[in-house]
Amino acid sequence: MTAQSSGVELEDERLQDEVWGDWSVVGKYFRRLDSLSEMDRQTVARGETLVSRVMIADNLLWGSVFRYEASLSPEALAAVFSDYAGQWRYVPGMPVTEVIGQRGNLHRVFHRINPVTFIAPQAQSRWPAWLYNRLTYSYELDEEVFPVPSNSGLGYSIRWTIPLETQVLGARENGEICFTPMQGGTLITYNNATEPFGYRKLQGMMPRRLLTRVYRSLGGIASDYYQRTVNNFVDVMSTLGEQEIQTEIMRLRGALEDSGGRG
Repeated sequence: MTAQSSGVELEDERLQDEVWGDWSVVGKYFRRLDSLSEMDRQTVARGETLVSRVMIADNLLWGSVFRYEASLSPEALAAVFSDYAGQWRYVPGMPVTEVIGQRGNLHRVFHRINPVTFIAPQAQSRWPAWLYNRLTYSYELDEEVFPVPSNSGLGYSIRWTIPLETQVLGARENGEICFTPMQGGTLITYNNATEPFGYRKLQGMMPRRLLTRVYRSLGGIASDYYQRTVNNFVDVMSTLGEQEIQTEIMRLRGALEDSGGRG
C-alpha cells in the first residue's frame, strides 16, 4: 500500500512557521516529573510505570505516562522512536506508519490505525489481517526530534501534532515523548492531548451530561492506550541487537547534524 499525502509540501516556509502553533499552546501544560507528588516520584524512581488519570480540559483528553529504565540511554531510545516508519512496531493498532514528506528535521508521517484496538488490544494479533486492515482509517502527524540539555546530561524529545490542514471534523492531537538522563538510566515521559474528531459537533447533538460521561470513559481508554504504547516501545527496544541500535543512533546523529540540531 502506498500512502497518499494531503498535497501540502513541507518545503512551504509558511507551513513550517505554523506547524507548532497549537502544540505550543497545549504543550506548556504537559506534566513533568517535578509536578508529581513526592510519593509518585519515588514510584517512578523504583522503576514502576506511573500512569496519570486522564484529565478533560478545553475539549482535550490529557494523559501522561512516566517510566524509568535503568539500562537504556536517552540517545538510544530517541533514535529508535524517531524512526517514524518503524512506529508500527509498538504503537497499538497501527499496521502502517510511513514518512511521506520531510523538511529538515520535520517529518510528515502517515498513520493507519484501527480504533477497535483501543477497546480490544488483542484484535491486531488475533483477527485475520484482511478484516483488521479493512476497519482502519488514516491520518497524518508532523513529528520532529531534538536534543534537550538537562542538569543530568543530554536528553531528547520527540513531539507530534496533527497538521491543521489535515484535521477531520476538528480532530486535534498534540503529544511528546521525552528521554531524560536519570540515575544512570533514562526517565521516559510521555504526554498526549487529544480531541476526538467530531467532538465539538456532538456537543450540539447530545445532552451535556451524557456527552461528559462518554468522554470520561474515553479518558480511561486513552490512559490505557498511552501506557501500552510506552510499554510496547520498551519491549521492542529489548528485542533489538546492539548493532541495530547503533545504526539508529548514527542515523539520529546525522539527521540532527544536517538540521543544525533542530528543525
